[in-house]
Amino acid sequence: MARMEQKSEQRAVRLAQTISADYLRWAPYLSSEPKLSLAKDQGSSNHTFRLDAEHESWALRIHRALSPLGVDRIRELRTHSFAADYGLAPEIIYSGAEFLLTRWLGEEARGSIEKKPQLLTSFLRRLHSLPIAESETKDALEVSSRLAQFRRLLPECSLAKARLVEHNDCLERATTEVRQTSEQTPARLSLCHNDLNPSNLRIVNESLLHVNEPNGRHAKNSAKDRAAKAGPRVVALDWEYASLGHPFHDLAVALLPFSPKSKAQLLGDYLGHPANRTELAQFTSFLLVARALEVSWYQLYATERELQSSIQQFDDAVHVWVDHR
Repeated sequence: MARMEQKSEQRAVRLAQTISADYLRWAPYLSSEPKLSLAKDQGSSNHTFRLDAEHESWALRIHRALSPLGVDRIRELRTHSFAADYGLAPEIIYSGAEFLLTRWLGEEARGSIEKKPQLLTSFLRRLHSLPIAESETKDALEVSSRLAQFRRLLPECSLAKARLVEHNDCLERATTEVRQTSEQTPARLSLCHNDLNPSNLRIVNESLLHVNEPNGRHAKNSAKDRAAKAGPRVVALDWEYASLGHPFHDLAVALLPFSPKSKAQLLGDYLGHPANRTELAQFTSFLLVARALEVSWYQLYATERELQSSIQQFDDAVHVWVDHR
């Protein structure tokens, strides 16, 4: 396994070097090749590099040959481009079958979002109101199936597998409610990102984005006008798992870092009214499944310390779920 990962990294470095050296194809105004470096955080689906020139930087994602759940890269490119048209994703500068190049948008937005959570709920409302037909995203995500896929990847004697088995009754009931909620309210299905953890979120100034007007036409205001009206907004990276889905899953994943009280308040902000008992119960099921997905991911890709913290948060989510039954 380690040998395969080493080969994957070597392949990614070679391809990144080739793309950097070919800078005149995607940034012909540069006077010299950008500086290439490996980004601090690496995901399970991409190797990420940073390219720096004099006054701007880019993020280069080299697709891993294999990802744990499989990724349709054609659909990812289409959905990312669609979201970028509405200012919800960074504009794509250059792309190919094995890579995606966008503007570098800085570090994750977790701390800033926790101080201004309305930016997050605003992002989610915009995303979930996009016209589905234009997105060309055909397959709806079944969150329970996603969790089942992850659980099959867990080592038999792992901490995560043992804890999920321990709470299997609650988890099975929660996944059933998630599935039923999605099936019984098909009108609520919308374009979802499906991986809105803090590392995939950024806060940028709106003047830097290429944003569509509500009628679908690109805004033609001058740069000065856009700057005058602009403010901070959230954008999302890594759209490889985007699909149709129930918006509560996106909301649950995005709100995992918040306290239980804040989660309830932000759910109400998102809905536009205080959540009723049924909505709260449904949402806690999505939260529990999201925590189970997180525990599984940490078992496969994170440190022991991160896994222990995730397990404790999963236990807390079980207690909250029980309290709402």
